[in-house]
Amino acid sequence: MSALYFLLVHLAVTAALRAAYRLSCEPGGEGAVRYTAKAKLILLGAGILYVAFSAARLIFHGGIGGNDALTYKLFFEEANCSLKEFFSVRTGMVSEPLFRVLVWGIRQITAEYRVFLVAVHGIMFLCVAEFYRACRFERENFFTLLCTFLLCGELFYLFCIMRNSLALAFGLWLFALLNEKKYGLALLPLVLAVGMHLAAVILIPVYVFVLLMDKLQAGTVKKTALWLGAVLAAECIALPIFNYLIRNTRYVHYLGGGISWGTFAVLLVLTVSFFLLYRGQLPSHDDRFELWAVLCAWICLPIQMNYSIFYRSLLMFSPMFYRVIPSVYDRYRAMDAGSPFKKLIRWGGIAALAGYVLIRVYKMYTGDFISYGLYPYQIG
Repeated sequence: MSALYFLLVHLAVTAALRAAYRLSCEPGGEGAVRYTAKAKLILLGAGILYVAFSAARLIFHGGIGGNDALTYKLFFEEANCSLKEFFSVRTGMVSEPLFRVLVWGIRQITAEYRVFLVAVHGIMFLCVAEFYRACRFERENFFTLLCTFLLCGELFYLFCIMRNSLALAFGLWLFALLNEKKYGLALLPLVLAVGMHLAAVILIPVYVFVLLMDKLQAGTVKKTALWLGAVLAAECIALPIFNYLIRNTRYVHYLGGGISWGTFAVLLVLTVSFFLLYRGQLPSHDDRFELWAVLCAWICLPIQMNYSIFYRSLLMFSPMFYRVIPSVYDRYRAMDAGSPFKKLIRWGGIAALAGYVLIRVYKMYTGDFISYGLYPYQIG
């Protein structure tokens, strides 16, 4: 039954987001949409449903309410002190300063933990809605619906990995602002994301790269690939040096490679698709931003092969995959596939994207939600 509860809320939020987007789209319009008054009412209803579902859950020993949920609740209760004293509490658990400030600030207002849950889940929902608003889907298709469903699924990870999810939320806001070329304002969510979880430091080179490439008008696939190759080469040189420097510190325990095969597989498919479909040139800003944001995920590869824990930085890019996949599918459908070879490329690319999306949906409910302790759901 717990999975059914999550599924019903999940479907309702997904439907609301799609409905709000469709109501706000102007025929033939370009760039980000602006939510209409009716769309905002729909989102308000969906947000209340999601926040109420999240904040009303029972959090108890044994991982009830999320594996780390009780730890964060106890951390909140310990914030009934001065800010200076709070920064000395559990330094091994939470080192990110802005998350501590957020917890401490709300704790000074109320001792009710559910108020804190309402705040953080509200932030998460608003950032997801803002990111979706900044996306531009050319048409509704199978991939648009499933990728919207996957994006809304990110809301429920906040039940367990709270700091990482808040960093992801502000990362979504960052991507939305970068897509709209609001580079000055984009510094705010960038700082907030890093302040919530150090995994978000990966967004700093993304911000710098997008800013430089746009200012230099260097939007070609070739130039992007050259920049990416240079960064990867620098990482391969720097990592052995860094590993040597930490050999006698406590950080040596983080050594140990690992790789998110599914994520990097779809990243490879998207990368090849960019080269095949865009023919080296990206005509519009939206297309350039999609390319930059997705290809920057390759920065994670050498680091994750040294430190498996670095998968949390890779999570910062998953929403951009959900944004790009429907667009790539549209371009595959529209490509001239006269020869058997081109037909193979087109349908092979579509099949690879469909396989990834369907597997992610399946694993979300049969893997992620279980491993994060979201089941069983109880009100309490």
